This record gives sequence, C-alpha cells and structure tokens, in this order.
Amino acid sequence: MSPTHQPILPLLRSVAIEPAACRRTALAMAAAADGAGGTLAASMATLARLVGLSTTQVRHHVHALVAIGVIEVIANAHGGAPGAVPHYRFNLTRLQAMATHAGHSADLFDHGETILVGHRFVSEGGAPMVAQLVGQPGQRFVQFYRDAPDGLRDYGRVALAHVLRPWRWRWQQEGSWDTVLYPVVELEDDYPEEIFPGEFEKLQQWAQAAALGRIESMTEA
Repeated sequence: MSPTHQPILPLLRSVAIEPAACRRTALAMAAAADGAGGTLAASMATLARLVGLSTTQVRHHVHALVAIGVIEVIANAHGGAPGAVPHYRFNLTRLQAMATHAGHSADLFDHGETILVGHRFVSEGGAPMVAQLVGQPGQRFVQFYRDAPDGLRDYGRVALAHVLRPWRWRWQQEGSWDTVLYPVVELEDDYPEEIFPGEFEKLQQWAQAAALGRIESMTEA
C-alpha cells in the first residue's frame, strides 16, 4: 500500500448504501482497493467471486455505485484490448460528503441510515460473524454478516428491540427472533447460523453500548 494512500474502508463503513448487497459489493471492492494501494483493476467475474454474488448481480451493483458517484471507472470502462479489465477508484470526496453533512459527522440522529462500529462473534457452528448497528432512533436494526474468506456475506438484519429482549423470549413470545441467522443470498457454503447464549449475551451488551451508550426501552429501540 502506498504510504500516501488514504484507507477507503473505514470511511465507507460510515456511509449508508442500500440495498445490503450493494453495500457488500462496495465494501469488498474497498478492501481490495486498499490492499492494492487505492485503485482496483478487476473484471466482473473477479468481482463476483470477491463479493460472492453472480456476475449479473455484481454488474448491477457496480453500475449503481458509479451512478451515485461512489466509484469511478478510470480506465478500460468498456473492456479495451483483449484481456483488459476496468480500473476502479473510489471517490473520497463523494464518500466524505455522504458520511458528513450539515457540518457534523454522521450519527444516529441523522436522517439517513448510519452504520456504527461492528461487533465480531462466533456462531454456534463456529462461523466468524460480524454485527453492525444501523438506523436511527425508532428504526434501529442489527445487520449481520458472515466473515467469509472472500468477503462479508449478508445474513440479514434484526430489529434492535428483538436483539435486546431476554434470551427466554425467543420461545415465550410469538414473533420473537429465534437467534438463527439466514444468508440473504444462499451460496454453496452458506448455512443458517445460530447464536448460542454466551455469545448472545455479549451481542446484547455490545448493541446496548452502541445504541448511544444508554438503556434502550422496547419502544425506543
């Protein structure tokens, strides 16, 4: 990595990008670009393997990221010579504008969705997982990912109010979350992942601390 390169991934994590698969594409590309010194040269097939989606899906999300100004194609936009691949660069000015507005850093009181620092844990099946708190007061969720070798795999989101409920509620209350996570896009090596009690308690403690460091009621979360 170039000593003058400004890491993209930390900045991108503070930006709201929807849907989740588009955000996952951006995160995977940012990690690869950081590793390559700031730019990324890759075919759609390579990006598909990196993200864990189909080529068609990744192409759609890359075009969306270009359309909103998050990434720029700086070379070989249409392929060029045989074997040539597009070169991508993240627009840091655009990312900073999306992460910060009205003169202050994005936080849970912003109108857009905010993504806070994540929590890492291990599922009952031994899979490394990542949780991130997203949203704003009254509309908060915990977004889950499986940390796969080729990048983060989207495992959906659960309302913060459900995450903060006692463990016993998953059997006693109709509609309660059963602490099982399911892949949004099911690939060959993706399986449902359950959170066992010890890790669930740590997850609750993290979610509580991340939610502005104060006790959340079921109606406020």
